[in-house]
Parts: sequence; structure tokens; C-alpha cells
Amino acid sequence: MPEDVIFIPPIGPLAGIAGNVKTPAVYELKGETRLLDLIGMAGGLTGNAFKGRVQMQRVQDRQFRTLFEGDLIDIETSAEKNFVLQDGDMARLFSVVDEPNAINVTGAVAYPGEYAVNAGVTRVRDVIALAGGVRYFASDQAELTRVTVTQEGPETDLMVIDVAKAARGDAENNVLLQRDDTLFIRPVPEWSPTRTVTLGGEVRFPGTYGLKKGERLSSVLERAGGFTERAHVRGAVFTREKVRELQQKQIDEMVERLERELLSAGNAQVATASSPDDARLIQMELEQKRYFLAQLKGAKAKGRIALNMNEATLLRETAHDIELEQGDAIFVPSNPNTVQVIGSVFNQSAFVYEPTEEYSHYIGLAGGFAPNADCDNVYILQANGTAVKAGGTFFGFGNSINSGDTIVVPEKIDRVAWMRNTKDITQILFQIAVATGVVIALF
Repeated sequence: MPEDVIFIPPIGPLAGIAGNVKTPAVYELKGETRLLDLIGMAGGLTGNAFKGRVQMQRVQDRQFRTLFEGDLIDIETSAEKNFVLQDGDMARLFSVVDEPNAINVTGAVAYPGEYAVNAGVTRVRDVIALAGGVRYFASDQAELTRVTVTQEGPETDLMVIDVAKAARGDAENNVLLQRDDTLFIRPVPEWSPTRTVTLGGEVRFPGTYGLKKGERLSSVLERAGGFTERAHVRGAVFTREKVRELQQKQIDEMVERLERELLSAGNAQVATASSPDDARLIQMELEQKRYFLAQLKGAKAKGRIALNMNEATLLRETAHDIELEQGDAIFVPSNPNTVQVIGSVFNQSAFVYEPTEEYSHYIGLAGGFAPNADCDNVYILQANGTAVKAGGTFFGFGNSINSGDTIVVPEKIDRVAWMRNTKDITQILFQIAVATGVVIALF
């Protein structure tokens, strides 16, 4: 109503509570408020609150803050523990301590993991049942590892368990388990799921083939019926995941090292530029470096292993008849009857393969070397996955060109000012080209 007056009194003394209560906050104290009252205002203790400790912060004489400890055990009947709160008090409550009474079950069981044990009750047979039982490839032996705490340090004991006897309740094998034990159900020796290799392209029966232990390349090629008449055997691509991972790791490490070298030098130059124009030029150079590095970071290894592929009968008992691994892949392309020329030439393209011609013939078909071409370091990515320098001995030697080969004409590094003093950049670009089949252009 008109002329009504609303009076909001000033706030009174305050106390806070944090930690394991349902509503941690700062609350106003009304009259004589004790610790138990504050806990009640905060909704009470959470289910995992530890009653053995409460920490109090209190401001003394408005000069400093001090700490003291207490507990909540029998607080309802203890006036000393359920003390009167003061303005500025802060109570902190804590959670109970985790004391896991669990063991770890690994190996040939349906559900490996952690399982709770009751001291003096839980045995090997019980835990195996909780883990869904042993798998079909489990051996008849398990290994129990137990760590015992002593004053001299931990002692580790190993016990061999007969799983079948434990299942029958044999006391010697169906032993009682203790917290922190590890029970390993062994698989049968050298167990692994069915391993496969994939054959594609110009083989008579492409598909995914299961591998026998120790099976070699010639055996799988024979099972696939050999090559078709259209097969370009020399260009067969053999890839392996472990090799891809290793190649990618090497590429990433090289690029990371190069990035540190390029960007640290560039940032130092920007900081010491003598004029705004110099700073702008250095900044443009830095952007070029970042663009170049982004190209390098996008290079993805293929995991190719360079092999001299051949018919199974000719491949057998040679160094290239390698043992196959899970996930290996072989792709046999059809014969392209072309040679590619890429890099610093006037017309990057593929040209019809002519058996009697050398690499210079194909560079001529591509219009010849561009002005910025590094004519002394032309190399050939051969169809079989190897690389040789054209007519020299820097990466190998040889002028011979075959169907499916790629002639790479690199650019001169010294035409880009900041690359002249960059260590190993030519080698890095070459290794990336071999591992990925991608030639990184400069600018």
C-alpha cells in the first residue's frame, strides 16, 4: 500500500561449511548456533562423510586465521565437540577413506577385472565363477600373485593353481584369496585368435585369408591362385600396420624437430627486427613456415614394405618370402604402362611407358626442368616401393625406368631464403616421399 515501509535488517554473523554435507554454503547464525545446528542447516552429512574428523577455521581477534581439529563421534552428547560457532567460522568435513578389498582377475576369463573378496571366505573357485568362468582357450593352470607387507618391504609370492582341481574344491588349489591378489588364468601356449591377411587386386581369388602359424607370403599367394594376366607384379603393394605406426612416428618426430628449429628462429627474428618493414617481412616468412609445416604434418605413412614380389614358386625360400602377420594387406594393381613425372617440371603428368627410354626422356615429355628445379637430385620412386637417385649415388644409383615408376624433380631449397640454413630438410622431404608416396611442394 502507499506509504508502506519495507525494512530489511542487516545480515548477522556468518559461518560456512564445506565438504561432505548435502548443501555446502555460508549460513547466517541465529542466536546461539552450534556446530550440529550448522550441519543441520546444510542438509546433514552425505552418505560417505567421515565422522572421525572435522576441521575448523576461526578468525582470532580479527588479526589472523587459525585451524583446529575435532570429530563428530557422539557429538550429540558432547558439549565440547558441539561448540558454539563464532562469526567467520568455517567448518570442513571429509569423506571416508577408500579401503578396497578387491583382487584383479586377468587372462582367459569371460569378464576380467576387479572383484571384491571377503577375507577368510572368498576362494579361487568363487572368483572364477563371478568372472563368468574360464574361456574355451584357457589352459588348466592359473597363476596367483600375492604381495605381503613386511617391515623389510613388500614380499611377492607366486602360486600355480590347477584350475580344474580348484573347481572341484581341492583345498590345495581352491585357496582363500586376499585383498590385492592377482589371479591370472593362463591361455593355452601361443594362443591368438584367427589371424588374417587380405589380398586384393589382380590375384585369381582375392579376399581375406586365415593364416596358419608361421605361414609365409608364397603360401598365401599360392592359395589365392597366383596372379592374373593383367597383374603388375612389380608394383604389388604390401602394407603392415606395425610398419605404418613406426613410419608415422618417425615422420612426426622429424616434423616436430623441424618445427622447433624453424619457429624458434623466426620468433627470435621478429623480436629483434630493426624496423616495422623488416618485422612485416619476417612475419610473412613465419607464415610461410607455418604453411609448410602444416603440409608436412598432413603426411600419413602407408606402412609399405618394399618387396620383390614374384610367383609363389620363384618367391619361396628367398629373403622376400616373409612370414605374415595379423592385418597384413597385399594389393596387386594392373599394369599401368605409364611413367609419372612430378615436381619442378613444366607439365606434371603420366606418360606412356617406353621400355628403351631413360628418365631424361620422360622429363623431356614433361616440358623439361622448370627454372627452380634441383636438377642434380632427381630421384625415382619405383613401383616396388624403393627409391633411387636418377643417374647418381646419393640415394642409390641407376637410370632404369619401369612401368609404374614415378620420376620426382625436387625444387631447389636455396631459392627459399629461410630453408638455406635449415639442417636435413632435403633428407626429411625425401623420407616423407618414400614413406607416404606424397611429394611435398615448397611454394
